[in-house]
This record gives sequence, structure tokens and C-alpha cells, in this order.
Amino acid sequence: MIEFGTVLRCADMPRMSVHPNYIQEVNLAWKRKREEFDRDLAQQLGPSLPIVIVNLFLKGEPVNRVNFIEICQLLELDWREVAGLEVSEDIERAIAKPLESITEVDKAINQLVGTLCEMLRRITRKAGDLVNADRTS
Repeated sequence: MIEFGTVLRCADMPRMSVHPNYIQEVNLAWKRKREEFDRDLAQQLGPSLPIVIVNLFLKGEPVNRVNFIEICQLLELDWREVAGLEVSEDIERAIAKPLESITEVDKAINQLVGTLCEMLRRITRKAGDLVNADRTS
């Protein structure tokens, strides 16, 4: 059991992946969603979630549980079915309540990660400018 206040590294977070039987279905759902909301989708998801969707989720690679559920909700798919799980109603109710607050924290973390990545990109560009680095290689 994880103690209160414990900081989890990404590698320690519970992970889920798309069941092989649903790879084609999630890819079709993503294509439809992306075509529908292409302009607003990046802003709605934040900078890092589309990368997770394209590079991991759609290929059946494991992603953290919160992102997995959020992606399935975005694609209007049952996350338990997509993961190949069968969950009893008692477990489902116990899981649903904490996820709402976890989702808000995860969104804030994703936004922070995006901001930090942008800052790092700018710092790297400025450092390259200072040393006259060749950006073509």
C-alpha cells in the first residue's frame, strides 16, 4: 500500500494498455475524434496527452491508468472493455470517486510538464544561439 504523501515516479504509477482486440477500434475512434475537433483538440488535451495517445495508447503500449481512462472517455469508449477487464459494480463505484480528483491533478501535472518542456526548448535554443550551434544536424 502507498502511504499518504508518497511521491510516485512515473515508473511507479499503475499502467494500463489497450487490449490487442481493441487496437483497431481505438485507432478508428481517435481518427474520428481528431477529424472532428482538430483545431481545439490540442488545447483541450494539453501538450503532452496527444503525444501519449499517438506514441503509446494507439499502439497498445502501457500508459498510466489516469491517462488511459481519460483517453477512453475522450474517445467515448468503455475503458474497462478497451483494457480487456471485467470489473464488478462494487469495484467500479470504488474506483470512480477518487478518479475525479486524480484527473484534475493529472491535468495540472500535464500542463506543468508542457510548460517545462517549452521552457527547456527555449533555453536550449538560446544556448545554441550563444555558441552559434548548427541546428541542421
